[in-house]
Amino acid sequence: MFICNVCNRTYHWQCLLKTSCCNATEREAIDANNSWACPACINLNQNEKRIRILYSQKKELVEVSWNPTWEPEELQNTCKSFKQSLKKFEEEITAPNLSQPAPDEHLVMTNHGTSLSMDCKFEP
Repeated sequence: MFICNVCNRTYHWQCLLKTSCCNATEREAIDANNSWACPACINLNQNEKRIRILYSQKKELVEVSWNPTWEPEELQNTCKSFKQSLKKFEEEITAPNLSQPAPDEHLVMTNHGTSLSMDCKFEP
């Protein structure tokens, strides 16, 4: 994702390519400078950019923070259907059977030069 240094909008690189707003050589320059103005902001003069930055910071940017909370255990007793659903879910949870062979047990990792490849041996 590319973030405009002026308006703080984000853009997918593929979308910029499809709309012919940027090309591969421009991406190298963007990556090297770590600075970029989107198609809507690229032609703004310095004063317009300053106004746009202030507008973006005061009117458009929204800070989101999230603090996860867990419901108290006592709440499971307040609704009979919830407690039944919880019990059903817990009954369906099964531990993996470690006595069975792993699905990828037949794969062997070998080192060929600088790259790793997988030699597969399938036995019926």
